[in-house]
Amino acid sequence: DHRDLHSFPTRRSSDLVDCYTCTQKNLEAQNRQCGHGYPDGALSVQMAFDLRILRPQCYSCNINHGGMGAVFWKHLERDLGKKTADALFLECQGSKGKTTNARDYVNYLIPVYREKVAALQ
Repeated sequence: DHRDLHSFPTRRSSDLVDCYTCTQKNLEAQNRQCGHGYPDGALSVQMAFDLRILRPQCYSCNINHGGMGAVFWKHLERDLGKKTADALFLECQGSKGKTTNARDYVNYLIPVYREKVAALQ
């Protein structure tokens, strides 16, 4: 059950954010990406949308440099503690190939995320 995945604090889209993996500040527009530090194709749909691992990244880190995985996970260790970060990494590794109906899972997430957005306003 991934209901605990929604514990990561959300931000308004207008809030200024910095890249999680480099020194770029105040990311805007297409330079403001949502990264998860793991190759997208290697994650199950649950992990791809798991708020515990999603962080803001600049376009360069997320797209041009493949998410900067080593730096990303080192920062997660710093922020969450090594034990928690290692457990999340193992969860990511084990998630590939899990049979989940992506459409059903995303449809499940829509009202959850709507509620989070409403709470920000």
